[in-house]
Amino acid sequence: MLERHVDNGVYLSNFIYLDQWVKCPKCNQPCILKYKEPQTPKKNRYQGIFLLSCLHCAYQINPSQSDTAQLHNGHYYATTYKRCQKCGGAWLSAKQKLLNAGSLPPFIQARCHLCQHISKFEQFGLNFILDQNIGRTIYGLELYLKTPTRHGEISVYNIEHLKELKTYIQAGLRERTSQTGNGSYFSRLPAWIKSTRNRKEILKAILRLEQMASTIQPLTNK
Repeated sequence: MLERHVDNGVYLSNFIYLDQWVKCPKCNQPCILKYKEPQTPKKNRYQGIFLLSCLHCAYQINPSQSDTAQLHNGHYYATTYKRCQKCGGAWLSAKQKLLNAGSLPPFIQARCHLCQHISKFEQFGLNFILDQNIGRTIYGLELYLKTPTRHGEISVYNIEHLKELKTYIQAGLRERTSQTGNGSYFSRLPAWIKSTRNRKEILKAILRLEQMASTIQPLTNK
């Protein structure tokens, strides 16, 4: 029987904003980086905080919701999206990397592709953007559930992530809805993972990850 997988819009954030299985930066033992959703219902669920308390060495990460000083797997950026100040005919996306949240520039700039004028914007937003550091969490912690293959490394955040990946790899027929676009988790997977020629090898790697997961599943850090 041909197994079918339909991508209805699963994104990497679906797995990031859950409990993540990581290596403790102090003792290198497996532990769980727990995600705590914001208590105010009106707030976006992605505005919660991550907490870590290692059961082996008692190392902790326990920031307040306003404290982002420990976020080091990314950078702060000053960003804006406005029309060219000279011709007004083009929307310009300006972005400048910052050393930290306090090192704000007097302005950020962008060149118009129509008139070549350089617009300087004094009003802009401040955003923390994650680095595309595969195998790392928002805090730069190393993921525990990862394993090498001949083609590259496979890493997952948690057991839910692992189950979704396994379902996709096993499927003989892979589809996605028109609303999904090209930004879903499955569409952004490396070609060597999606290749049916590598299916047996990828499934062996997933089996290794399942075996690793079974050894730390009792850890809940509640």
